[in-house]
Amino acid sequence: MTEKEYIEKLEKQTKMINRIKETTRRNFQDMVNLLTSTISISSPYLGGHLRRVAENAKDLADQINEDKEEAYSVYYAGLLHDIGLLGMTEDVISKSSSEMTEEEFNEYRKHPETSESIISTVYDLKRICKIIRHHHEDLNGNGYPDGISGEAIPQGARILRIVNDYDNLLYKDGLSETKAVKSLQNGAGSLYDPEILERFVNHLRSCGLYSDAEEEKVKVSELSEGQFILDDIYLENGMLLIPRGVFLNSVKMKKITAFSSLVTRDYTVRVRK
Repeated sequence: MTEKEYIEKLEKQTKMINRIKETTRRNFQDMVNLLTSTISISSPYLGGHLRRVAENAKDLADQINEDKEEAYSVYYAGLLHDIGLLGMTEDVISKSSSEMTEEEFNEYRKHPETSESIISTVYDLKRICKIIRHHHEDLNGNGYPDGISGEAIPQGARILRIVNDYDNLLYKDGLSETKAVKSLQNGAGSLYDPEILERFVNHLRSCGLYSDAEEEKVKVSELSEGQFILDDIYLENGMLLIPRGVFLNSVKMKKITAFSSLVTRDYTVRVRK
């Protein structure tokens, strides 16, 4: 075999390996999307929560890490971190922890371990198990399930903890964005990693979440990039298409366009520019 033929053979093998890797990635994404779609049908509240947390956690991870794979690990962990709650009723899932009975909260505390147990059965998801297990740990060691502290908590879990709590403050406790941020800042150094929290707050500022701009109602057909969505967008069959609490970018706009025929005519949502 000549050197030229050898190089051509290597190039073909490299292309084949890249195609296999891309197919594997797509299959992995399809599997996770299937899981989250199933969750959305059985628990609309949880489905919206998982999507919002995943999107915001990935945005934050992208700012902190140059490693895109790490950011995607945080994203997938965000999509699946509460899968262990599916055995609980929708009423309990949508409650804040302060509203739960002692029995309900004791059951709720088990969900990080339950989620990890479910996810660990899937080989491709094992890399996100520790992020999921530790997303309720406190920086000072008073969290659960293991009571670990500081940098012993995986960075992805520290990111997820902040974004998860922020979403719960908005949608479970009904706080405004400003009050939710102040609540998080009160926990800096005890509950949350101060540096990551500062990055998150700066991210929220850059997204205009402290804007005094008035809300307006817009038909789905009239949505545009840059708008902040304040209501979930559902398909006619009840499946969540776009979760509230995110900004519309080009990817989300293409998704809305692709499914426009399956959205109820004259469907309106609240937006903030």
